[in-house]
Amino acid sequence: MNRADNTNAKGPAMNRADHAPDVAIYLAYHKNSQRLASGVLRPVHVGRALADESTRALMADMPGDDTGDNISAKNPLFCELTLQYWVWKNRMDADYIGFLHYRRQLNFNPAGASKPLDEWGNQNFKTLGPETVEACGLNDDAIRRAVAGADVVTVKPWNVVFKGSASNYDHYAHSDPKLHIADYDRALAILKERFPDYAPDADAYNAAKTGYYTNIFVMRRDIFARYMEYLFGILSELEKRLDLTDYSVQERRVFGYVSEWLFGIFLTHLRRTEPGLRILELPRTFIADTDVCATRIEPYFDRTDCALVLSSNDAYIPYVSVLLESVRAHADPAKNYDCIVLSRSISAGNRALLVREFADAPNISIRFFDVTGYVRGAGDFPLTDYFSVETYYRFFIPEIMPGYAKALYLDADVTVMDDLAKLYAVDPGDCPACAVVDVDHAGAYATNFREMRIYTDEVLKLANPYDYFQAGVMLFNIPVLRAGFSVDDMLKLAFKRKWDYLDQDVLNILFAGRMKYLDLRWNVLYDCDHFRVKELVANAPQRIYDAYMASRKDPGIIHFAGYRKPWDDPAVDFAQEFWANARRSPFYELILYRMAHPRRPEPAAPKKEPRTLRSILLAPFKFFVPYGLMCVWLRKRYDMMEDVPLMAYPNTGKRIRRAVKFMLPYGPVKLWKEVRYHE
Repeated sequence: MNRADNTNAKGPAMNRADHAPDVAIYLAYHKNSQRLASGVLRPVHVGRALADESTRALMADMPGDDTGDNISAKNPLFCELTLQYWVWKNRMDADYIGFLHYRRQLNFNPAGASKPLDEWGNQNFKTLGPETVEACGLNDDAIRRAVAGADVVTVKPWNVVFKGSASNYDHYAHSDPKLHIADYDRALAILKERFPDYAPDADAYNAAKTGYYTNIFVMRRDIFARYMEYLFGILSELEKRLDLTDYSVQERRVFGYVSEWLFGIFLTHLRRTEPGLRILELPRTFIADTDVCATRIEPYFDRTDCALVLSSNDAYIPYVSVLLESVRAHADPAKNYDCIVLSRSISAGNRALLVREFADAPNISIRFFDVTGYVRGAGDFPLTDYFSVETYYRFFIPEIMPGYAKALYLDADVTVMDDLAKLYAVDPGDCPACAVVDVDHAGAYATNFREMRIYTDEVLKLANPYDYFQAGVMLFNIPVLRAGFSVDDMLKLAFKRKWDYLDQDVLNILFAGRMKYLDLRWNVLYDCDHFRVKELVANAPQRIYDAYMASRKDPGIIHFAGYRKPWDDPAVDFAQEFWANARRSPFYELILYRMAHPRRPEPAAPKKEPRTLRSILLAPFKFFVPYGLMCVWLRKRYDMMEDVPLMAYPNTGKRIRRAVKFMLPYGPVKLWKEVRYHE
């Protein structure tokens, strides 16, 4: 095609003064993910011909690539190319046609060009939220403005040297064991047979160090049609010549891999043969988390006698199983127990095992709710000692369960000793929640144990310090919470500082003076290490002490709040109640195995040592030589100097001058050379 013919072929798309171009960009979704959809952005389910019924149902609101003339069933081999083929054969109705992925897009916002790229040439974003959409110009107006000034829009070229490759050809040959250079060589041979005018471009692109990867682009309709004829002209023949019999699942994606290199060759050919074309290169974005998370959960039963909420990670699921066994042991068969586990990381196997455990209990429902959508973008939650991020999940209960009147939250380290429907039946009135007075805090405040009095009065600023409640068992009044306490309020306070007891302190501040207090039997703290009762509770006001001691005789819920758990030490207080339920759990053997093979504790953070003469003299040289090597040399130079705190020296000035006298002849450079020589 000569230059004049190409100009005429542009048609209305190039008449930019008359109208904005008609742009259609298709996004490939092989699973249910966060969506981008608009007049320009058109999501399509790729590989739908092979999808199971559940996946089809989740993605029924978008078209699939399995209609009309299609190769949808070849998606395991051709990847996102099944979408390109489908559009080529069925949807050539826009001035510009483009393709993005569900997690990789282009940054159409000119202001976004300054965001740095990672080693793969990506601009990284955590999620596909409104902020990301705005920052990347993923809206119709921004896309049309960018496309209107170009004939081809694609990614900024990436330098393969960043991954140790010498050229694009070398990158195919050595970057990944799933790529076989013989396959690419066959594709190049077919290219030179069928498209001989591309041969010099293939050689030039293969020798280059920068390439265009990931099959992301927007092209004028006529250029896209030419590209499809070229691409599938090569790949259809390559499919005939390759034997994939012994290829793995990943190796069988060979046609998708090869196409990334063929795209770069096509662009190289366009630049050589049509130098007047306007090719716009934009940053490529990468979205780390694209999972779709439900925003709420509805009641399972027509009548809810107890809505129980737990938080857990995968490691804690065996103990959640034991907790639920204790719930079943005391449940009323005539009542319904709607159990919801808040999580982000529980394996499919553990979820299935827990559900099967209660399959014979029609009045007990076990469901899992992924809180990723709520945690996403919140940042790193403050954590201390034995607390995990799951402790914060209770903040999201009002938003997750708007259709419930109440929700009973339990920590995962409790054992139930009475019917929870009795506790759930408590009327919270106009209080946001019901809980039990924290006997630990009462005793610690009374004696100022670990400066608890100062912390409570000056940091928490509680008007009634003995009303501080324990958050391991809480009955939430959801309508009142939704009306007066937003999740944002809770998170904002949680991130204000690192509270000693994290979310428990936050809830105590927010709910101060508005709580309804439960009988202590509904949250009986075990006597951890035989210290709690004697050293803490015994010092609390007598009314609290008496109530606690009475609750130990008839506990409704036992709470193993402390660093020694019954699954670590079967001799701890009330451990027999835990093990009675553990024996009925399908995780029983795993619990025993963990107890017999405890994981080694994480190494403690080094304690800050006192400032000594030696540490002061060493400090400047940390900038010049490795600390270990420097110490070896310095010890040899002045072993006679004792490692005693600086202020302990009676003649500090004299010793400093003596040390300086040793060190002055050895300046930083000379010191470095001497140490390196003696390595």
